[in-house]
Amino acid sequence: MRILLITSTYPRFRGDGAGSFIHSISEKLLDRGHELYVIAPDNHQSQSQWQNKVCVDRIRYIWPKKLARLGHGESLRSDTYLKWYSYILVSLFSLFALVRIVTNPVYRRVDVIYAHWLLPGGLIGALISRLLKIPLVIHLHGSDIFVSERYKIFRPLVMYTIHSVSKIIACSKDLADRVKNLGAKDVQVIPYGVDVDLFLPDRNTLKKGASGIAEPKYVTAIGRLVNKKGFNYLIMAAEEIVKVYPQCKIQIVGDGDQRDELVKLSDSLKLRENVVFLGNIPWSKIPDVMNKTDVFVLPSIIDDRGNVDGLPVVLLEAMSSGCAVVASKIGGVPDVIVDRVNGILVEPRNYRQLAEAIISLLLDDEYRNKLGRSAREEVEANYTWDVIVKRIEMVLEESTIVAARSCSG
Repeated sequence: MRILLITSTYPRFRGDGAGSFIHSISEKLLDRGHELYVIAPDNHQSQSQWQNKVCVDRIRYIWPKKLARLGHGESLRSDTYLKWYSYILVSLFSLFALVRIVTNPVYRRVDVIYAHWLLPGGLIGALISRLLKIPLVIHLHGSDIFVSERYKIFRPLVMYTIHSVSKIIACSKDLADRVKNLGAKDVQVIPYGVDVDLFLPDRNTLKKGASGIAEPKYVTAIGRLVNKKGFNYLIMAAEEIVKVYPQCKIQIVGDGDQRDELVKLSDSLKLRENVVFLGNIPWSKIPDVMNKTDVFVLPSIIDDRGNVDGLPVVLLEAMSSGCAVVASKIGGVPDVIVDRVNGILVEPRNYRQLAEAIISLLLDDEYRNKLGRSAREEVEANYTWDVIVKRIEMVLEESTIVAARSCSG
C-alpha cells in the first residue's frame, strides 16, 4: 500500500519521546513493504537529519522557526487548556499541509490516508479524503477526544471529520466509547506496542533483595508533569512509603508546567532526600532507567477538566522491562493490567491505597519479581510492535477494499 500518514507530533531529534510511538509504527509499516509518506509540522526543535528510514515532510507554516510550537506537548497548558496561540498555529499548519498534499503528485496517488489525532490531522485527512476520494483512517490517542469534548467551538469540525472516515482506531476501550458518544460508528480498539528487544528485563534487577538485606529500592514514574499524570498523589504516597521503607527513592522523570508545584509539595512533606526530579531524559535512555527500577508507578487521574490518558506507552515499556507495575484503574490501563496477575491496580486519587500497593512490593521480592515476569510475558504475547502493526495494517487494507467496492458499485 501507499500510505500518507498525517500527524501533528513526530520525534524532532534522536531520543525525543514526543511521538516516538508514531515513529515505531512508521518503521514497522516500511519493514512490511509499504510505501509511507509522513506529513508533520515543523518545530523549533526539529533536526532534519536525525534519521533516514522514514520519509518525513516537515511543513514550514510560520516564520521565524522559533514560533513553530504546534503539537509535541506544546499546544496545551498543563495538558488542560489550549494555549491561545494554538488556534493560529493549527490553522496555519492545516492550510500549508493541505496545499502541500494537493500539489504533490506522489501524495495525490496514495491508497489510504492514515491520520493521527482527530484534530488537526484527522480534519486535514478528511478534507483531502473528500477532495481526492481517498479512504481515511484516523488513529485516536486521548488528548484529541478531550479537546473535542471540551471545546464546543470545534464540534462542527469534529463531526465533519468523523463523518468522513472509513475507520477509526482507538488505543483503548474507554477512548472508543467516548468517540462513539460523539457520533463515530466503525471504531476498532488497537493498543500501542513496545520494542521488546529494546526494553529488556535486567536479570540483576530481578535478583535484587535475595540477600535479605534491606537495600535501596527505586520507585519510578515517567511522564509530563501535568495534572492528569497524578504525580502529586505519588508524592503524598511517598510520605507513607518512607516511614516503612526509608531507603526507598522515588524518581520522577519528565518536565512540565506542574514542576514547581510538585517540588514545593515534596519539600513541604520533608521528602527532599527521597523524591528526586530527574527532568527530561532522552527516550533512548529510558531502558536504562527501567532496569534500575524496582516498582514502576502510573498514578494517572481524570483531571478537573475531564482529561485522562488513553494508554500511556511508558506503561508497556515498563512491563516489557520486567518491572512490577502499580497503576491507576483508569482509561486504557485495565485493558492491559490484570490486577494481581501482571500488576496492581489502584483507585485514582487514593494515595493511601497507592502507598500500600507500593510498600507491599518493596517488602516482598518474590511477589515483585513474579509480577514483573508476568508483565513481560503479557507484552511478548500481545503487545510487540510486530503484532500491533499487523492489526493496524489490516484496518488500513480493509478501508481500501471498502473504498474500491464503493467505486465499483
